[in-house]
Amino acid sequence: MDKLFIESDVIVSFFIGDLRTFLESYQGYMRWIKQKKYPNHKFLIVSDVRFFCFIEDYISYNIDLPDFAKASNLTPLSYEAVENGEILTSPELYSKIIEFLSQFYNKEKAVEMWSPRGNSDILKGQEQVFNNVEIEGMVLTKPTVTVMCDPVIKHYVWKELIDNLSVDFQVVVYGLIYKPNSNIILVTDMEDLVKYSKSSLISINTANMYAYIPAVIRSNSYVIGLGDDNLVKIHQKLKIPIGYRTVGTYKDIYGEDIADDARKSIIKFRETDRLRGITDEKLNHII
Repeated sequence: MDKLFIESDVIVSFFIGDLRTFLESYQGYMRWIKQKKYPNHKFLIVSDVRFFCFIEDYISYNIDLPDFAKASNLTPLSYEAVENGEILTSPELYSKIIEFLSQFYNKEKAVEMWSPRGNSDILKGQEQVFNNVEIEGMVLTKPTVTVMCDPVIKHYVWKELIDNLSVDFQVVVYGLIYKPNSNIILVTDMEDLVKYSKSSLISINTANMYAYIPAVIRSNSYVIGLGDDNLVKIHQKLKIPIGYRTVGTYKDIYGEDIADDARKSIIKFRETDRLRGITDEKLNHII
Protein backbone atom coordinates (compact mmCIF):
# COMPACT_ATOMS: atom_id res chain seq x y z
CA MET A 1 0.00 0.00 0.00
CA ASP A 2 1.38 3.41 -0.98
CA LYS A 3 2.06 5.89 1.76
CA LEU A 4 -0.31 8.85 1.87
CA PHE A 5 1.18 12.02 0.45
CA ILE A 6 -1.02 14.90 -0.72
CA GLU A 7 0.38 16.97 -3.58
CA SER A 8 -2.75 19.06 -4.13
CA ASP A 9 -4.01 22.11 -2.23
CA VAL A 10 -4.85 21.01 1.30
CA ILE A 11 -5.97 22.36 4.66
CA VAL A 12 -4.05 20.67 7.49
CA SER A 13 -5.05 20.63 11.14
CA PHE A 14 -5.13 18.48 14.25
CA PHE A 15 -7.23 18.24 17.39
CA ILE A 16 -6.21 16.58 20.68
CA GLY A 17 -8.86 17.91 23.07
CA ASP A 18 -12.10 16.51 24.43
CA LEU A 19 -15.26 15.52 22.58
CA ARG A 20 -17.27 18.44 23.93
CA THR A 21 -14.88 21.05 22.55
CA PHE A 22 -14.57 19.12 19.29
CA LEU A 23 -18.36 19.16 18.80
CA GLU A 24 -19.07 22.58 20.28
CA SER A 25 -16.38 24.51 18.43
CA TYR A 26 -13.80 22.76 16.28
CA GLN A 27 -15.85 20.63 13.89
CA GLY A 28 -18.25 23.44 13.00
CA TYR A 29 -15.49 25.99 12.44
CA MET A 30 -13.54 23.66 10.18
CA ARG A 31 -16.72 22.89 8.21
CA TRP A 32 -17.24 26.65 7.77
CA ILE A 33 -13.66 26.97 6.51
CA LYS A 34 -14.35 24.21 4.00
CA GLN A 35 -17.65 25.60 2.74
CA LYS A 36 -16.92 29.34 2.84
CA LYS A 37 -13.17 29.76 2.41
CA TYR A 38 -11.54 26.74 0.77
CA PRO A 39 -14.23 24.70 -1.03
CA ASN A 40 -11.71 23.29 -3.51
CA HIS A 41 -9.08 22.23 -0.98
CA LYS A 42 -8.74 18.78 0.46
CA PHE A 43 -8.83 18.57 4.26
CA LEU A 44 -6.36 16.51 6.29
CA ILE A 45 -7.08 16.27 10.02
CA VAL A 46 -5.38 14.28 12.76
CA SER A 47 -7.75 13.58 15.63
CA ASP A 48 -9.22 10.78 17.68
CA VAL A 49 -10.46 8.46 14.95
CA ARG A 50 -13.70 7.90 16.90
CA PHE A 51 -14.66 11.51 16.05
CA PHE A 52 -14.50 10.86 12.30
CA CYS A 53 -18.25 10.29 11.95
CA PHE A 54 -18.92 13.94 12.81
CA ILE A 55 -16.64 15.39 10.12
CA GLU A 56 -16.70 12.85 7.30
CA ASP A 57 -18.96 15.16 5.29
CA TYR A 58 -16.11 17.54 4.51
CA ILE A 59 -12.69 16.02 5.18
CA SER A 60 -10.68 14.01 2.69
CA TYR A 61 -8.31 12.30 5.11
CA ASN A 62 -8.64 11.56 8.83
CA ILE A 63 -5.58 10.14 10.56
CA ASP A 64 -5.79 8.76 14.07
CA LEU A 65 -3.66 10.27 16.81
CA PRO A 66 -0.12 8.86 16.51
CA ASP A 67 0.99 6.09 18.86
CA PHE A 68 3.47 8.33 20.66
CA ALA A 69 0.60 10.65 21.63
CA LYS A 70 -1.54 7.77 22.86
CA ALA A 71 1.41 6.35 24.80
CA SER A 72 1.84 9.64 26.65
CA ASN A 73 -1.19 8.89 28.87
CA LEU A 74 -2.73 12.21 27.98
CA THR A 75 -6.11 13.26 29.36
CA PRO A 76 -8.13 15.31 26.84
CA LEU A 77 -9.07 18.70 28.23
CA SER A 78 -10.57 21.54 26.20
CA TYR A 79 -8.34 22.08 23.13
CA GLU A 80 -5.46 20.28 24.79
CA ALA A 81 -4.56 16.79 25.94
CA VAL A 82 -2.68 17.20 29.21
CA GLU A 83 -1.13 15.05 31.92
CA ASN A 84 0.06 15.35 35.51
CA GLY A 85 -2.14 18.35 36.26
CA GLU A 86 -0.53 20.49 33.58
CA ILE A 87 -2.56 23.21 31.86
CA LEU A 88 -1.09 22.84 28.38
CA THR A 89 0.24 20.04 26.25
CA SER A 90 4.02 20.19 26.33
CA PRO A 91 5.56 22.21 23.49
CA GLU A 92 7.67 19.16 22.63
CA LEU A 93 4.63 16.94 22.09
CA TYR A 94 2.72 19.68 20.25
CA SER A 95 5.68 20.13 17.89
CA LYS A 96 6.07 16.39 17.48
CA ILE A 97 2.46 16.07 16.31
CA ILE A 98 3.02 18.84 13.76
CA GLU A 99 6.17 17.07 12.58
CA PHE A 100 4.21 13.80 12.33
CA LEU A 101 1.62 15.52 10.15
CA SER A 102 4.20 17.06 7.84
CA GLN A 103 5.05 13.69 6.26
CA PHE A 104 1.64 13.51 4.60
CA TYR A 105 1.51 16.69 2.48
CA ASN A 106 3.39 19.21 0.36
CA LYS A 107 3.93 22.21 2.64
CA GLU A 108 4.10 24.58 -0.33
CA LYS A 109 0.49 23.74 -1.22
CA ALA A 110 -0.86 23.58 2.34
CA VAL A 111 -2.68 25.93 4.68
CA GLU A 112 -1.78 24.85 8.21
CA MET A 113 -4.40 25.58 10.87
CA TRP A 114 -3.24 24.61 14.36
CA SER A 115 -5.64 24.60 17.30
CA PRO A 116 -5.34 27.44 19.82
CA ARG A 117 -3.48 26.65 23.02
CA GLY A 118 -5.20 26.21 26.36
CA ASN A 119 -8.77 26.83 27.51
CA SER A 120 -9.36 29.47 24.89
CA ASP A 121 -12.55 31.05 23.58
CA ILE A 122 -10.96 31.72 20.19
CA LEU A 123 -12.76 28.93 18.36
CA LYS A 124 -16.07 29.58 20.11
CA GLY A 125 -16.09 33.09 18.65
CA GLN A 126 -15.48 31.97 15.08
CA GLU A 127 -18.05 31.44 12.37
CA GLN A 128 -19.46 27.91 12.20
CA VAL A 129 -21.44 25.58 10.02
CA PHE A 130 -22.44 23.52 13.01
CA ASN A 131 -24.44 20.60 11.61
CA ASN A 132 -23.38 17.54 9.69
CA VAL A 133 -26.55 17.24 7.63
CA GLU A 134 -25.19 14.31 5.64
CA ILE A 135 -25.17 11.84 8.52
CA GLU A 136 -27.58 9.01 7.80
CA GLY A 137 -29.47 7.23 10.55
CA MET A 138 -30.06 3.54 11.12
CA VAL A 139 -33.00 1.98 9.32
CA LEU A 140 -35.37 1.14 12.18
CA THR A 141 -38.60 -0.84 12.23
CA LYS A 142 -39.68 0.22 15.74
CA PRO A 143 -40.11 3.59 17.49
CA THR A 144 -36.71 4.02 19.13
CA VAL A 145 -35.22 6.01 22.01
CA THR A 146 -31.47 6.33 22.57
CA VAL A 147 -30.17 6.55 26.15
CA MET A 148 -26.59 7.78 26.71
CA CYS A 149 -25.83 6.74 30.28
CA ASP A 150 -23.56 8.93 32.40
CA PRO A 151 -22.10 7.60 35.70
CA VAL A 152 -22.98 10.88 37.46
CA ILE A 153 -26.45 9.30 37.71
CA LYS A 154 -26.59 5.96 39.52
CA HIS A 155 -26.75 2.88 37.30
CA TYR A 156 -30.00 1.69 38.89
CA VAL A 157 -31.68 4.95 37.82
CA TRP A 158 -30.64 4.35 34.21
CA LYS A 159 -31.86 0.74 34.41
CA GLU A 160 -35.19 1.91 35.84
CA LEU A 161 -35.50 4.32 32.92
CA ILE A 162 -34.56 1.70 30.32
CA ASP A 163 -37.00 -0.83 31.76
CA ASN A 164 -39.78 1.77 31.73
CA LEU A 165 -39.19 2.87 28.14
CA SER A 166 -38.58 -0.61 26.74
CA VAL A 167 -42.23 -1.47 27.36
CA ASP A 168 -43.22 0.76 24.42
CA PHE A 169 -39.99 1.63 22.62
CA GLN A 170 -36.93 -0.01 21.25
CA VAL A 171 -34.17 1.37 23.50
CA VAL A 172 -30.58 1.90 22.38
CA VAL A 173 -28.22 1.92 25.38
CA TYR A 174 -24.76 3.51 25.36
CA GLY A 175 -22.41 3.74 28.33
CA LEU A 176 -23.97 1.06 30.53
CA ILE A 177 -23.57 -2.70 30.64
CA TYR A 178 -27.04 -4.02 29.99
CA LYS A 179 -28.29 -7.37 28.75
CA PRO A 180 -29.72 -6.90 25.25
CA ASN A 181 -33.07 -8.36 24.27
CA SER A 182 -35.59 -7.95 21.47
CA ASN A 183 -36.33 -4.39 22.58
CA ILE A 184 -32.94 -3.29 23.92
CA ILE A 185 -29.84 -2.70 21.78
CA LEU A 186 -26.46 -2.22 23.44
CA VAL A 187 -23.94 -0.12 21.49
CA THR A 188 -20.31 0.69 22.26
CA ASP A 189 -19.18 2.23 18.96
CA MET A 190 -19.43 6.00 18.51
CA GLU A 191 -20.50 5.79 14.89
CA ASP A 192 -23.33 3.37 15.76
CA LEU A 193 -24.41 5.67 18.58
CA VAL A 194 -24.58 8.60 16.17
CA LYS A 195 -26.61 6.66 13.60
CA TYR A 196 -29.09 5.39 16.18
CA SER A 197 -29.43 8.85 17.70
CA LYS A 198 -30.14 10.28 14.27
CA SER A 199 -33.07 7.89 13.79
CA SER A 200 -34.42 7.99 17.35
CA LEU A 201 -37.53 9.84 18.48
CA ILE A 202 -35.38 11.26 21.24
CA SER A 203 -31.91 10.88 22.73
CA ILE A 204 -31.62 11.07 26.52
CA ASN A 205 -28.49 12.08 28.41
CA THR A 206 -26.97 14.43 30.95
CA ALA A 207 -25.43 17.80 30.10
CA ASN A 208 -22.05 16.31 29.31
CA MET A 209 -19.99 16.07 26.13
CA TYR A 210 -22.38 13.56 24.57
CA ALA A 211 -25.25 16.04 24.86
CA TYR A 212 -23.82 17.88 21.84
CA ILE A 213 -24.19 14.87 19.54
CA PRO A 214 -27.92 15.39 18.80
CA ALA A 215 -27.27 19.07 18.05
CA VAL A 216 -24.52 18.31 15.53
CA ILE A 217 -26.63 15.71 13.71
CA ARG A 218 -29.94 17.58 14.15
CA SER A 219 -31.85 15.02 16.17
CA ASN A 220 -34.20 15.50 19.13
CA SER A 221 -32.89 15.32 22.68
CA TYR A 222 -33.82 15.43 26.34
CA VAL A 223 -31.12 16.50 28.80
CA ILE A 224 -30.79 16.41 32.59
CA GLY A 225 -28.36 19.07 33.76
CA LEU A 226 -27.29 21.63 36.30
CA GLY A 227 -28.18 24.53 34.01
CA ASP A 228 -26.05 24.37 30.84
CA ASP A 229 -27.18 27.58 29.17
CA ASN A 230 -24.76 27.20 26.26
CA LEU A 231 -26.19 23.82 25.27
CA VAL A 232 -29.72 25.22 25.26
CA LYS A 233 -28.62 28.32 23.33
CA ILE A 234 -27.07 26.17 20.61
CA HIS A 235 -30.33 24.24 20.21
CA GLN A 236 -32.39 27.44 20.17
CA LYS A 237 -30.11 29.12 17.64
CA LEU A 238 -30.28 26.11 15.31
CA LYS A 239 -33.99 25.50 15.99
CA ILE A 240 -33.34 21.94 17.15
CA PRO A 241 -35.87 20.63 19.72
CA ILE A 242 -34.55 19.94 23.20
CA GLY A 243 -36.20 19.05 26.48
CA TYR A 244 -34.18 20.16 29.51
CA ARG A 245 -34.61 19.43 33.22
CA THR A 246 -32.48 21.47 35.60
CA VAL A 247 -31.59 19.71 38.85
CA GLY A 248 -29.66 20.91 41.88
CA THR A 249 -27.80 17.63 42.00
CA TYR A 250 -27.88 14.49 39.90
CA LYS A 251 -29.07 12.63 42.99
CA ASP A 252 -32.42 14.44 42.61
CA ILE A 253 -33.58 12.45 39.59
CA TYR A 254 -35.24 9.06 39.17
CA GLY A 255 -35.86 6.80 36.22
CA GLU A 256 -39.62 7.34 36.20
CA ASP A 257 -39.12 11.13 36.20
CA ILE A 258 -36.85 10.92 33.15
CA ALA A 259 -39.24 8.58 31.35
CA ASP A 260 -42.21 10.90 32.01
CA ASP A 261 -40.22 13.92 30.78
CA ALA A 262 -39.07 12.04 27.69
CA ARG A 263 -42.63 11.09 26.76
CA LYS A 264 -43.78 14.69 27.24
CA SER A 265 -40.92 15.90 25.05
CA ILE A 266 -41.89 13.43 22.34
CA ILE A 267 -45.42 14.88 22.37
CA LYS A 268 -43.99 18.39 21.92
CA PHE A 269 -41.72 17.22 19.13
CA ARG A 270 -44.69 15.68 17.36
CA GLU A 271 -46.57 18.99 17.63
CA THR A 272 -43.65 20.75 15.92
CA ASP A 273 -43.50 18.08 13.21
CA ARG A 274 -40.08 16.85 14.31
CA LEU A 275 -40.85 13.13 14.45
CA ARG A 276 -40.03 10.86 11.55
CA GLY A 277 -41.56 7.60 10.45
CA ILE A 278 -44.18 7.17 13.15
CA THR A 279 -47.95 7.61 12.99
CA ASP A 280 -50.10 9.59 15.40
CA GLU A 281 -52.03 6.42 16.14
CA LYS A 282 -48.89 4.62 17.27
CA LEU A 283 -47.73 7.59 19.33
CA ASN A 284 -51.11 7.90 21.05
CA HIS A 285 -50.74 4.29 22.13
CA ILE A 286 -47.25 4.53 23.59
CA ILE A 287 -47.46 7.92 25.28
